[in-house]
Amino acid sequence: MNEAHSAVRRAVKRGELQPATAFACVDCGKPAQCYDHRDYSKPLDVVPVCHSCNHKRGPAKPHPGIQEAQRKARAYYEEVLA
Repeated sequence: MNEAHSAVRRAVKRGELQPATAFACVDCGKPAQCYDHRDYSKPLDVVPVCHSCNHKRGPAKPHPGIQEAQRKARAYYEEVLA
């Protein structure tokens, strides 16, 4: 997640992506305040949204590397606690 957010910040800083505040929220039309990721493995595939709609959208699909790390951690703790 942090990698995807960092990629967006860098793209905005380099001028490759306009700040989210330059747009209207794609869901409700209010001023956008941030970008929303639906898939963290596609860091620049984002849409501008307001904070309320970003919260309503819920979490994005995690990056596959994070999913694997979470699976390993669960397996480890299940083994330790068994």
